[in-house]
Amino acid sequence: MQIGQPFVIGDWVEISHDSQKWTGQIQEITWRATFFFFFSDEWIMIPNKTIAQSQIVIFTNTNKILRQSLLFRIDFGTDLKRAKKILNETVMNVSGVLKTPESRALVIETTESWITLKVFYSIDDFSMKYRIADQIYENVLLELASQNIKLAQSKIQIHQNS
Repeated sequence: MQIGQPFVIGDWVEISHDSQKWTGQIQEITWRATFFFFFSDEWIMIPNKTIAQSQIVIFTNTNKILRQSLLFRIDFGTDLKRAKKILNETVMNVSGVLKTPESRALVIETTESWITLKVFYSIDDFSMKYRIADQIYENVLLELASQNIKLAQSKIQIHQNS
């Protein structure tokens, strides 16, 4: 790890080995192991031998933006253009969301009960991905409620034969 240096201290990486996956920030690299700090506030040491045999995704390349997405289910029959506009405008006003490329809300599913919208947006600071997503959820939910757009509820119909 020290010779090839696929990542450096401070990088956010995802290490996939067999059925395990770890995502965290590199804190220390020694000749035997690499130490990570994870979103769950855990410190984990992974032997460099394991890392060398793993798939590695590096999220903190300074030239790379990260495309993220969140799902919202709204009541079937809601004005889609209006709902998409609210999603896009609300997302673009969240601190940490990049202005370019702009967010984009798309319909990805419909049922007799709801329409699922997926809003895509870009960030450049992987360490903030959960905080930004939390702020987006909070702002979108407040804005949808203020505009009388309801989130969908599962509807169960029971038919009884007499």
